[in-house]
Amino acid sequence: MSSGIAAQYIATNAQVGPGVSLAVNFDVGTVADGGTIPEMTGYAHVYYFVSPCSSGGAVGTGSGTGCGIQCSVNQATRVVDSGIYNPGGNRYSVTANYLAIGWN
Repeated sequence: MSSGIAAQYIATNAQVGPGVSLAVNFDVGTVADGGTIPEMTGYAHVYYFVSPCSSGGAVGTGSGTGCGIQCSVNQATRVVDSGIYNPGGNRYSVTANYLAIGWN
């Protein structure tokens, strides 16, 4: 999924200092729990960020005491761990948003 015109503008026009350019690219999308974020190639450095997208109503109702959220990405493998825990300790898989930033 393309990050859009704004990110393309930033990627083409980013400058570190006078006469020094920095190639930067952004990619955004969603990935299922246990899924792999698509690899961003062609950059010396890439970092991946994730956040939970939605619970899909899996957690249920209540005060929320004892609920928890787990959302992380292994930077080496790009595999996402995204889940919500209800007060009973049951884990429910949720989709995660991701942001990949690559730069040279």
